[in-house]
Amino acid sequence: LSLPLTQLPPPLPPHPTHGRGAVLLHARVTAAQCAVLTQQLDAVLRGEYDLGRPPDKWPNGASRAGGQTLQIVNIFKADRAFAALATSAHIGQLVASLAGWRGARLVQDQVGPLEYASGSHRWGDEHLGLTKQFFDTDRRAMLDDAARREGLGPNEVAIVPVIVERGGAGLHDGRTWHGSGPNHSADQPRRGVGLHYIPAECVTFKPGASMGRMWRKYLAPDGSSSLPEAHFPVVGGGSTPPD
Repeated sequence: LSLPLTQLPPPLPPHPTHGRGAVLLHARVTAAQCAVLTQQLDAVLRGEYDLGRPPDKWPNGASRAGGQTLQIVNIFKADRAFAALATSAHIGQLVASLAGWRGARLVQDQVGPLEYASGSHRWGDEHLGLTKQFFDTDRRAMLDDAARREGLGPNEVAIVPVIVERGGAGLHDGRTWHGSGPNHSADQPRRGVGLHYIPAECVTFKPGASMGRMWRKYLAPDGSSSLPEAHFPVVGGGSTPPD
């Protein structure tokens, strides 16, 4: 399945995300390509994987019944259409250009909607809470605590929603606080794809880092910490992108 992207935008100034921590882009994927991805997302949620294996993480039957946010991690390993999107050299080159990297390496893809806390990529690293609180009812608790440590009240944090036309995108610094609020529509699901990148020259896991079950399985049998290219492909610059 071929899923080419639309033409890249004109060149942007170096580091355009430094002010707000994020930029929004017009349509990167056509309406027809979005329709294919929507169809294939539904297939994956039904347990149909045209690449013969499931994603690294996907919702079970019970979690799909409640109408809450559903998270799929690394759907590109299960479906050809998402693989074409996630390993796109065009997107990888755009990310590398915006970040000032020589190339981009895909680390993870996720499915879900998004909002940004503008300028939060310049905050310190300390905050109260754990990433397992991602789905907590009080979705702003960790954000508000981090803002307080920067001398900001809850009403002083500008939240910027990723409002783009179908096929549009937002690119953000990995340190930018981001999340999503409730879907207030009674019958319209929100669908989105998140792609996580690191510089292409990163070729190993951080020595001694604490790793969850999903990541430990990618450690080499010989104990080395090298990133396996099949699971963490270079997709923009640095080497020939996957087909």
